[in-house]
Amino acid sequence: TIEHLAEGTPIIKIGSTSNAIMKEFIEAVGDSIRTLPAYRDRGITYRKDEVFVDVDDTCHALLDGTGNVKKLGGRVQVKIRAFVTGDPECQLVLNDIVVKEREEARLRGELKPQRIHHWINLQHCQFHKCVDVSAFNESHSIVFHPLDACTFELLRFRSNLKKPLPLYVKSSITLHSEQRIELRAEIQLCQETKMAKYARNNVVFQLPIPETWVPLFRTAKLFGREKSIKSSKGKQAAGIKSRLKHSRCSIAASLGTAKYEPEYSAIVWRIDKLPLIQSNIPVDAPQTLTCLLELPAGLEVPDDYQPHAEVEYDVSYVLLSDTTVIAVKVSNKNIPEKWVCYRALYHYHIEVDVCRGSSGPIRDVGCTQQ
Repeated sequence: TIEHLAEGTPIIKIGSTSNAIMKEFIEAVGDSIRTLPAYRDRGITYRKDEVFVDVDDTCHALLDGTGNVKKLGGRVQVKIRAFVTGDPECQLVLNDIVVKEREEARLRGELKPQRIHHWINLQHCQFHKCVDVSAFNESHSIVFHPLDACTFELLRFRSNLKKPLPLYVKSSITLHSEQRIELRAEIQLCQETKMAKYARNNVVFQLPIPETWVPLFRTAKLFGREKSIKSSKGKQAAGIKSRLKHSRCSIAASLGTAKYEPEYSAIVWRIDKLPLIQSNIPVDAPQTLTCLLELPAGLEVPDDYQPHAEVEYDVSYVLLSDTTVIAVKVSNKNIPEKWVCYRALYHYHIEVDVCRGSSGPIRDVGCTQQ
């Protein structure tokens, strides 16, 4: 008899100085694993059977510098982690509109019927090798024999995006002169009633900077070492312009922390959670990041500098697709305990506006300033 424990054995360790390369590698490995043949040992017995279901919404958005959405795309990933005795047949029931009548009739027969407020259309479904695809084609039943004691992606499908984004983000770069540059970002909550009650967690804003500017964001430490200049806030942030007399770089953030991080080659602004419920800050108040640079003589803005900012965060609910797990059925004598976790992951790609003083964006103007 085996009782499952949360253990892991590292097989290989891989690293990179670029965060983007590591993300691409991890995604490529995950896609490859999903196509491998399914295998399960039938002789396993558990003292307590459990099934964990993770439903992840993933949204990719392209925004301009003022926060307007230009493109939007999303998908839903359903992941399973099963600790079940033997090799039982399992079935996952989602709020699929094709099975609406069948499931509503079944739910009415229960003592405490579950209310389903939204029914969705599963588009362009991709399944793991353990899923019986023929059963899905016939009756839209998701029948499978789960892998043992490991998290795997059971299916993924596209979702219709008809809802506003939980966060509004603006970003701009202002060239006050040839040597004086201001980098600015603003984050504000969407005030829609349904979204207001969910926290935006692990907010990360990234603004790439030219490689020649990196020394401006570093300061000396003991024994010849260097460290990144960190942001200030509150009363300290009010004197950001005066501090340029002593340093060529000043960073101020109204909330969270910001500094240059080499693995991103960018200024990274991190906020643990929005909104802050128990604080004196109004919920609808915009949070700002300001970075002032004083370029030394001979250092200019590169001609090919066309920055694209990145924003990532997550919400502990499927705000995007309204996917709901109605039931997890296991054909086994031991009735497993079932756990369902919902999460939405957002990723913004922002075209940053580059402006000169009080003028409009430089790349949008078809003439040369005199």
